[in-house]
Amino acid sequence: MTPRLLKGMQALLGSWGCRVWAAATVSALEAASDGERPAVLLVDYHLGEHRENGIDLAARLRRRYPGLATVVITANHEAEVKRATRQAGMHCLLKPLKPLRLKMLLGTLLDSR
Repeated sequence: MTPRLLKGMQALLGSWGCRVWAAATVSALEAASDGERPAVLLVDYHLGEHRENGIDLAARLRRRYPGLATVVITANHEAEVKRATRQAGMHCLLKPLKPLRLKMLLGTLLDSR
């Protein structure tokens, strides 16, 4: 996710009353969270130059935070990506992202905690 999109997502979630830790790297996320456990992880499927994809990254973070609700956001509409996301126990939202869909999913995920 580009810095501009990251800031936009942070602003959107903040306008819904969410406290957001936006980070481009795992180490930046850890520094921003100051050791606090996240409630939900939103991760882009395509991570630019990185070898892993968002599902792989989220799986690593979920080992650190067992049971972490995760939403993978992707422009890739291939069935295989959706299937891999489901098999990993994560949710998938497609780009262009519809804010209402995201808000409804977050509400469901946060209510089930």
